[in-house]
Amino acid sequence: MNRFFGSLLCLATTLALVCQNDAEARVGTWDVGPGAKAKGMGGVAVALPQDAYIGELNPAGAVWVEDRWDAGLQLLSAPRQYTWSNALAGGQVQLQPSHGKKRGYLQCLLLPEAAINYNIDDCSAINIAFYIGGGQTMYKQTNPIAAGGARDQYSHRQGLNLGQYFAAFNYARWITPCHSIGIGLVLVEQTLTVRGLHGFDNPVTSSAPGNVTNRNIDYAFGAAFRIGWIGRIWENITAGASYTTRFADERFNKYKGIICQRGRLDVPAQLAVGITWDWCCCSRVSFEWQRLFYNDVKMWHNSIQRFVGAGGPYQAGSFDGPGFGWDNLDVYKVGADYRWDDCLTLRGGWCVSQIPYNNRQLDVNVMTQNIGKNHLTLGFTYALNPCEEIDFSYFHMFPVNYSGPSQLISSLGTLTQRMYQDSFEISYGRRF
Repeated sequence: MNRFFGSLLCLATTLALVCQNDAEARVGTWDVGPGAKAKGMGGVAVALPQDAYIGELNPAGAVWVEDRWDAGLQLLSAPRQYTWSNALAGGQVQLQPSHGKKRGYLQCLLLPEAAINYNIDDCSAINIAFYIGGGQTMYKQTNPIAAGGARDQYSHRQGLNLGQYFAAFNYARWITPCHSIGIGLVLVEQTLTVRGLHGFDNPVTSSAPGNVTNRNIDYAFGAAFRIGWIGRIWENITAGASYTTRFADERFNKYKGIICQRGRLDVPAQLAVGITWDWCCCSRVSFEWQRLFYNDVKMWHNSIQRFVGAGGPYQAGSFDGPGFGWDNLDVYKVGADYRWDDCLTLRGGWCVSQIPYNNRQLDVNVMTQNIGKNHLTLGFTYALNPCEEIDFSYFHMFPVNYSGPSQLISSLGTLTQRMYQDSFEISYGRRF
């Protein structure tokens, strides 16, 4: 037990040193998968516990993993841009860079994660995991969308930064020799910064003017429960499932004039189901389906058509006001690994998701810009010795162009978003 607490203190200190107020969505507001091993296999994990990171998704996996701790660092590059036509003066608005393109900051973010797993006895285990979600889109200069058509506001920096910092505390237990269940308490600290929306900070468009933009960082804390199951249903087939409830979060009071329900932006519920086939002694194939329930959170689900500036009846920030217009998001993952020898394991996979909003919601989603569909993933593990290993993963989200008509009264014509991502993660794992 002393080794457990010593390792936990080391992990917490490391995470605090490298953690930053930036986050970036990969699939919705979530990462592709928990840890470098899962990311290398398309993100599959719910029915394939491989390391302590399983606590980020399925608490039942803790008894399937040995005593160990893992710590990783992800480098994520997520450039994005958008263009528009038929601008306010009857031509094309040209902001930097030229040709009507609006680029976000080059986002090379360092995103840490860490976890520790400890078997209490032959029947039960505990697991603690720290990880990051959220999304960031920040532009160097405001544009007609953010400024609400007010040209004198174009010089302001514009964007949204939503950070989500999770800590999951899990307990798992064998209920039969082949089946385990688990339960977890997940805590989250959300941070929010909104900039450049000066054109909407008035009594006409906002229910709480003065609480719309440039209020510096705001904090909201929340909690949810997670349950999970993993079982060997056939000689070489394992299945798993987990469900995370919708988080009960505090309100962002500094931004209650732009976030509907007077500042409530809860983390949505999540369901994951998967199956793994050990088809030979040195290789496995795993499939996973996830659903993210954005429809249950008004700010995520309500459409821009509710907004008074788009012909609707509601001000921003009101109880049933406009939001991002996202729908429930289905994510499909498939991955395989191959144990080359006692030291090297190779991995590959594919992750497919939808664009969470339709092409009539592009005005507001310039602030979120989340249009990922297809992710190719690769990875490997190299064992340094029987107790230590290094994991590496890479994924590429293929470029997507997404176009649709502007919904604002001062229409910008056709909006086109473009985005791709590249991610590299290295992780160190140690058994104790």
